[in-house]
Amino acid sequence: MIEYIFRIGIIYIVFSLIWAFFLLLYNIVTGFNTRSVWQTFVMKTVKMYFLISIVAIFTITYMRNPHYSGPFIATIGLLTLYSYMVGRLQQKRMILQINNRFGNFSNAPQVDMRFESMLIVASLVYFTLCLYKTDIPYTRANLWFYNTVNQIYDTPVIGWIIGFFGILFLLATLLKAALVTVVFINRLMGGRQGNKNNDGGNRDGNDGYADYEIME
Repeated sequence: MIEYIFRIGIIYIVFSLIWAFFLLLYNIVTGFNTRSVWQTFVMKTVKMYFLISIVAIFTITYMRNPHYSGPFIATIGLLTLYSYMVGRLQQKRMILQINNRFGNFSNAPQVDMRFESMLIVASLVYFTLCLYKTDIPYTRANLWFYNTVNQIYDTPVIGWIIGFFGILFLLATLLKAALVTVVFINRLMGGRQGNKNNDGGNRDGNDGYADYEIME
């Protein structure tokens, strides 16, 4: 599991670098003009399609390994993907709050949280569909990105640097998982304690009410 999450982090990091290069070329061709809302929508959707497809191909490869449990790897992949996308969404919310309060200093386009949320749901559904019907992500474009990511990571010096950030991604993912587990347990125990208190209050109230009825 640790190795799988680490390699997923490598995919996220390297693909972000590749996509940033494509965006730079796009901005050069368009003269660095501000993108419209629909252009931002299309580019984000295309980016997530390629990223999810690459992660799905890697996950399918792990699921086919007899040393690993397919359903377990699929679940870890889904949770890791969800953690990554929700973390990105939280960063965008913070940026949006800062821009609304102090002004949009970066001249970045406004973030539509409804679209971002729908994109997360659609990405998770597409990822699950790819794991169920494994031939979906295997297109020439997706395989090119997948092979390019592996080639960049296999480069000695660059691979070491990327591996360092991959370790940070792994630690951040495990930390988020631990925090979510602690919060879930606290809420569960808090709910049980609240029910016990309510039951105790009801019993006391019922006893008092019964005594009052007898006195009557």
